[in-house]
Amino acid sequence: MNVREVIRGWSLLHRVRGVFLFYAVFCALGPLVQIGGTQWLHPSQKALIDGSLFLLVGWWVLGWHRTRFPRLLEPFEWAIIGASIACSDDNDAAVNLVFGAICFRAFYGNTWDWVRRVVYVEAALLLAPLARRIVTPDFEGPSPSLGAAIAVLALLMFVLKNALEQHERMVARERILAQGAAAAVAATDRQTIYEIAARTALGLAGDGTGVRTTLSQGDGWSTHVRAAAGDRTEGLVGLEVHYDRMPQPLHDTFRDGDPIYLEGAECSALNAVADAKVCQGGLFLVPLRTPNGWLGTMSIGAERPLRSEIRTSMVTWAAQVASSLETLQLNEELTRQAFHDSLTGLPNRALVHDRLRLALHTRSEHPLVAFMLLDLDGFKQVNDACGHKAGDELLCEVANRLVGCVRQGDTIGRLGGDEFAVVLPGVRDRTQGLRIAERLVESIRTPVTADGHPVVVGASIGVAFAEHGADSSNLDDLMRSADAAMYQVKATRNGGYAVAGARAVTA
Repeated sequence: MNVREVIRGWSLLHRVRGVFLFYAVFCALGPLVQIGGTQWLHPSQKALIDGSLFLLVGWWVLGWHRTRFPRLLEPFEWAIIGASIACSDDNDAAVNLVFGAICFRAFYGNTWDWVRRVVYVEAALLLAPLARRIVTPDFEGPSPSLGAAIAVLALLMFVLKNALEQHERMVARERILAQGAAAAVAATDRQTIYEIAARTALGLAGDGTGVRTTLSQGDGWSTHVRAAAGDRTEGLVGLEVHYDRMPQPLHDTFRDGDPIYLEGAECSALNAVADAKVCQGGLFLVPLRTPNGWLGTMSIGAERPLRSEIRTSMVTWAAQVASSLETLQLNEELTRQAFHDSLTGLPNRALVHDRLRLALHTRSEHPLVAFMLLDLDGFKQVNDACGHKAGDELLCEVANRLVGCVRQGDTIGRLGGDEFAVVLPGVRDRTQGLRIAERLVESIRTPVTADGHPVVVGASIGVAFAEHGADSSNLDDLMRSADAAMYQVKATRNGGYAVAGARAVTA
């Protein structure tokens, strides 16, 4: 949704135009009735003038409904009004028609349209009485001083129209900002926030040909575009952007965290920052910064200059996006701390249980799930002889080796102390699972340098297998079986692995 779509849905300006349309139609009724009763006009002439007025009223209603009027046809509107002035014997009715028409039509068009409209009105007020005097020499017509009053009224209506348009755009952008903020807060991943940010920024600009927005992730100097929306965005996602290639004055401004706006030929100063054509009308860059760091950059470019109200909204939106990204990072960190071991970064006991439960309940092309409990042999001696720092380094090295021995999609977790767990969610047969257990034992037996001390430890592994589809009670049984098998291996004091219900295979 963009600004134009929001305005079309509830437009205050359209409603005000409707009020003045009613006023203009009401003012047209007087000349319509008065001309119909004029004695000096031939019936065909009266029918022509009244018919033209009737068509003019219909044209106004149609234009109001479509919210626009073709510029080329406006002279015909004022020609009909001029003819009504010339044929009317009631100056008050003619003046009311002019006032109603100028009040309504002043709500359409730009500054040049207003100037042309005033010229049309003045021409109608001047030429209509002259044409009437050819037939009725004593016809006075509306006062010549009325032209100045009409011009002032047209100016006031035009200023009111501009104020209402600006108010509508402001309210529409506030609504878009509120909707974007709600969507960004509800997002659960960065990419979704990036895409919401780009689409909302495009909506703030009002959409249109030549407008595009991007959001890049990085520390502000070398970033990558993660999302883009708008016109000609093909190939932008993934593009590397080097803001350190900016000219030095712009670089200093950007480094301080301030937005940069370039217009027209100034935009070429950023041609070197990326392998993509820079918009040449207006280009606005806003850093995504929080007190804790730089998260990226949001940009909006167009083939025309960007109004100040668009840039103000972009700054507000960038602050909201940065806040949402920071909140997501905080949530991710809290989640990581809740479900991962602080020393090794491996999943903790709670996450291992969830992964095992998911593996048992998820269908797979392979029938078995393997669960292993691993305990280090000799870890206490390393701690006592070399210190806890060496023990921590040893645990981190063991964690890295374990991760290197399993497949992508398998889970290695630390349950506490020197005890680890392995979840293999899709195992073809027991032989495949036991090969992985052998690799784990051999990997851990390789000497480790911990805090400058060469140390060697072993591993005792208990292995249990289950078929997919087991319920929660089977999960507990599986873990108890693996635990029993592990203690069976530890009882041998030689390390190795054992399958639940079978003899231990020592290292």
